[in-house]
Amino acid sequence: MFHVAILKAASAKCRREHNERDAAGQHFRAPGAAKGGGGRHWLWIFWPHPLIDLAISTTKEAEMAVVSKADAQWNGSLKEGGGEVAFGTFRGSYSFASRFETGAGTNPEQLIAAAHAGCYSMQLSGVLTAGGNPPTSIDTTAEVTIEAGVGITGIKLVTEAAVPGISAEAFAEAANKAKEICPVSKALAAVENITLEATLKS
Repeated sequence: MFHVAILKAASAKCRREHNERDAAGQHFRAPGAAKGGGGRHWLWIFWPHPLIDLAISTTKEAEMAVVSKADAQWNGSLKEGGGEVAFGTFRGSYSFASRFETGAGTNPEQLIAAAHAGCYSMQLSGVLTAGGNPPTSIDTTAEVTIEAGVGITGIKLVTEAAVPGISAEAFAEAANKAKEICPVSKALAAVENITLEATLKS
């Protein structure tokens, strides 16, 4: 698919020339466009022209946004029922007890914790690498707290990284920057209390 963008607005002179060329039949018609009615739209391109720049770009599949998907199924009432979540090779059961009590199984907050820990570790690696200090390893744990009837009240990130040649100050700066720009952190911006404990391995 081609997108034609007019980058500079045509002047009154250009519009007059448009009418003159139209009368003279000097326009370029897009291939495959039928002449005349039939409800078709004509694509006219006046090019080259000193007052108009045309940018033609091809939308490539590789440049499109990535969509990730997970599925959840639930049976029964809130407290007595149960369900299952699945994505990729993961499949786990969840229930009211596994979410708000001490029952077996997973829960949405545990999945949020996994997403946040994974995203933060990648983001920290990116920040460190961009600063000329690629890490050897990063281990992150995310703890998500939820209160019944209230919602998610806090997230605690605890990370430990081995980064050769970096100072403690530079590491702390990188760790805090990663927390702020991590996509999952941004998605969880409604959570007021997100904390970070970052340790540089000696």
